[in-house]
Amino acid sequence: MVRIASLTALDAWLDERGGFGDGRLAGINRSEGGAVTLRLEENVRLGLRPGDLCVVEVHELVAEAPFAFEPPDRHDPDGFITAVSAAELDGRMAVQIDGSVSLVASVFTARRVGTLRRRTEPWTGDEFTVVADIAHDGRFWSRRVGELLGAPVVWRVLGGREPRATGQDIDGCFLQAPSRLAATDMGVFCMLHRNGSVTMRRERDADADLWWAVRLAAGQCDRIRSGNCVFTSADWNSYLATNTFPPGERLRGDLE
Repeated sequence: MVRIASLTALDAWLDERGGFGDGRLAGINRSEGGAVTLRLEENVRLGLRPGDLCVVEVHELVAEAPFAFEPPDRHDPDGFITAVSAAELDGRMAVQIDGSVSLVASVFTARRVGTLRRRTEPWTGDEFTVVADIAHDGRFWSRRVGELLGAPVVWRVLGGREPRATGQDIDGCFLQAPSRLAATDMGVFCMLHRNGSVTMRRERDADADLWWAVRLAAGQCDRIRSGNCVFTSADWNSYLATNTFPPGERLRGDLE
């Protein structure tokens, strides 16, 4: 257990742990007496792919008599944080976490809780990348997504009120329903890469049905990468249908 009574000491304690970059704020507790405890996880060994071994050092930073405390609006104990930083505020020390948590006190107590070893869980996000051949061009995406929706979709530039002409470059463009062009600016964003891969990302104005259809259309490609997973076509389609990941060893491949 370490007593921290100066900004210099707090900075040093955080620096020794890399500012908990890419770590987690695993817990926030406020006792009946007013003490605030932040449970922080430091990644010693960061496993990125599904099934990788992660080694985590767990620490607690305690303010027995906090001067001020601003908790986050919503706390996700599994979400990564960018960094924990220290600052001076009205002659006291302030601990700040990604701008959403602020704890101010004259004295902190730091203690090491222990070491955790766990396997990295698979996850996906609002973006995927596929390796597309000549058949999976802009016409494929608009046609196939329209078929899945049972209604047409078109390509548009940012803020465009008219559809792009068929066959025009789709790099940097958005898929959107024609009926929504006048009232929206974006949709599902498309980015083409030099190696032939295509990234699709859900942006503002892309409703759930449109994003579902775009992801389902990607199932016609051989391999799909989203989050920390690389799926085969069959596994991707099964995941979308069941919301269940295949075994981790099937998600650890390369995109190409």
